[in-house]
Amino acid sequence: RKFNSKELLEYYLLNDEHIKPYVSIIQDSPVYPVIYDSNDVVLSLPPIINGEHSKITMNTENILIECTAIDLNRAVIVLDTIVCMFSEYCSNRPFTIEPIRVTQSDGSKEIYPKLKYRMEMITMKYIENNLGIGYVLHQ
Repeated sequence: RKFNSKELLEYYLLNDEHIKPYVSIIQDSPVYPVIYDSNDVVLSLPPIINGEHSKITMNTENILIECTAIDLNRAVIVLDTIVCMFSEYCSNRPFTIEPIRVTQSDGSKEIYPKLKYRMEMITMKYIENNLGIGYVLHQ
């Protein structure tokens, strides 16, 4: 069955006791956060539902990692962390991160994940103190 966004939220309010408590989070919003693919198939209506279309199985090879939040800075940090940690489970096959362009409700566009890094210079003493171990440098 196909729904428009208002019909979908009304359906969940009337028919789904598990999802019903979350509907109020976005119900009065002038726009809804919708994640859909290139064929306009809805993958998610965060934070309400994830679609059957995007369910992960043991045979899944391509995964969309989505992250929604009220605070954009925190969302960027969480997404970058999840993307990096996800690579731990992909060591037996090639791992590729494909960035996406997000169009905001105001029309602005951003590329995510950011995956920013910075160079840090630290002393061996700092490392030893924080790890609680000593290290002897061999020359």
